Amino acid sequence: MKKKVLILVAFIVSFSINTFAQIDDESFWYRDRSDETEYEGIVEYDKYNPIVGGDSVRYCGKVPCNGWIKDYYEDGETLKHQGSYENGRLSSVYKNYYANGQLERFFKISASGASSSVETYFENGNKHYKVVYRRMDIIEYEEYQENGKPEVLEKMDKKGVYHLYQKYFFPNGNIYSEMVLEDKEKKVYSYSTYFENGKKRSEGKRVHQKATGDYIKHHRWVYYNEAGEVVKRENYSFGVIVE
Repeated sequence: MKKKVLILVAFIVSFSINTFAQIDDESFWYRDRSDETEYEGIVEYDKYNPIVGGDSVRYCGKVPCNGWIKDYYEDGETLKHQGSYENGRLSSVYKNYYANGQLERFFKISASGASSSVETYFENGNKHYKVVYRRMDIIEYEEYQENGKPEVLEKMDKKGVYHLYQKYFFPNGNIYSEMVLEDKEKKVYSYSTYFENGKKRSEGKRVHQKATGDYIKHHRWVYYNEAGEVVKRENYSFGVIVE
């Protein structure tokens, strides 16, 4: 699950689609965003950030920018952006701000340079996204609604190969699905899905397949109706139903 992105928004779409595709579930909840205004935020500085795929050089006059640079809104007083540049590219840390003064995003690189992170915020101050990179690979991802309720929480191993956990949520904030690593050596996970009212819908085990990146059903699976009654049981052996 290694992804290099051009901007954070592009990453959000590709990450969500590919993550869903890795699990062979037959009934995923899908949030209809057709009537929503797409969040973009202040993205014009991403092109100077090589970690998220930016390849442009910012100039101060006729030479590439170096040192701590600040940009302001048209009033000349309200801070819009501040960051550290080296040879025209964002180097260690930068922050963007909405016109109301609220922090829009905060990007930083660790002292060792091995990892970096970016957090973005809605204009009301609630967190929108958090992405943690190791080198150029995404190893942690969080997404929230504007009201503060979670939508996605995921964390990978340090190499970005397999999940440590993965959680999706309904719009009301209740959990939709949860996958948690139980056996690191065998890459076995507990996996559960839920109805929107919070009652469990299914539970079983999944195994990560390194060659394909898929998480396939394994061992016993149990399915429930909204009353909590068992409606079906299945046994799997690495994705194949067995008697």
